[in-house]
Amino acid sequence: MVSDTLEQLSQVWEWAVEQVTIAAGAALGFDPTTVVPWAQLIAALLAIVLTSFGLLNLWQRIGSQRRKLLVDYLSTEEKRLDEKRTDIARRLQVPRKRNEKLEPMNVDAALETAIRYHEAGKFRKAEAMLERLYTAVDDRKTIAGRQAEVAKLQVAAIHLFRGSMLASQCKPLDAIRQFEEALSEVPNDFEARRYIVEQYLKLVSLNPVLRVGYLQSANNALSEFTKRAAADPLRVVEGKMLQGLIYEAQVSLGNAHQTLVSAAEEAKITSDQLLIAQVNEHLGRVCEYPNLEYWKVAKEAYQSAAAAFQKLDRIEDQDRMIQCFQRVSERQAAQSKSAASRQLSIPIAMPPPVKDPKLS
Repeated sequence: MVSDTLEQLSQVWEWAVEQVTIAAGAALGFDPTTVVPWAQLIAALLAIVLTSFGLLNLWQRIGSQRRKLLVDYLSTEEKRLDEKRTDIARRLQVPRKRNEKLEPMNVDAALETAIRYHEAGKFRKAEAMLERLYTAVDDRKTIAGRQAEVAKLQVAAIHLFRGSMLASQCKPLDAIRQFEEALSEVPNDFEARRYIVEQYLKLVSLNPVLRVGYLQSANNALSEFTKRAAADPLRVVEGKMLQGLIYEAQVSLGNAHQTLVSAAEEAKITSDQLLIAQVNEHLGRVCEYPNLEYWKVAKEAYQSAAAAFQKLDRIEDQDRMIQCFQRVSERQAAQSKSAASRQLSIPIAMPPPVKDPKLS
């Protein structure tokens, strides 16, 4: 659309210049009282002025559209990074690189022009120049601010990526450092805070000697997570899930079971399938502990996790939950069979024989 308009204005410009040349020659070659050549000259000059104004207006429109497109792009990029953050860290995907650059602007030259207008007494022109300069600089300030926000998200995503790679290599301390770097860029990065809690819990299992310190660090990280997540129902459920995992690491299995049951109920309300799957997977595992052996709850939890993974089209995870369900069913059947066998093996107590007094 813009290119078609530009082409049409260019054609009008070429026609007007040609008419000026013809009309000027005709006017100079005829008597000044001759009306037609002069009228043609004036019409051609007027066409040039109007066409110049049209080209200037079109160029301003192009600049405005370019600024709008850049702002729209930055908004889209910011939203895309925010939505895909978990997927970047969990599936170890590198975020796309962006290299947006602002066009240079000679602010000093524009100010110098405005000063010259002012010194020449052309106050309206000076004011108009300053107003245009302010608008242009303010636009760039807005765009630069959005670029800085997107850059922070990109840097945080890179740290999440590095931390996830280190976590997969069983280097939890190094992974925690990367997640903390992500938080230095984006303090409300809930994924980074969640991963820090999870890595401290991994350290508890890897180094039992320092488990008390690592559990305290996990609790501190969870406390910060919970404080920032108070207004987000989804994050509140995540916080409960993490609390259940900490109880599990502390071998407080009753508390772990109750907390995860509550989290599973609240996860259903959020309709977040990934969260539903994760909470129910943890609940099923806790219910399998020898001190609990809540077989029915475990089977229901694994079924819910499998259904959620199926909706997410994560077939391998779905199959894994089905295998967990089958394992629980087998353990439950074996336990029932063992209990029945023990009951059959208990001897029946017989009363002592009664002596006949006649025989004595």
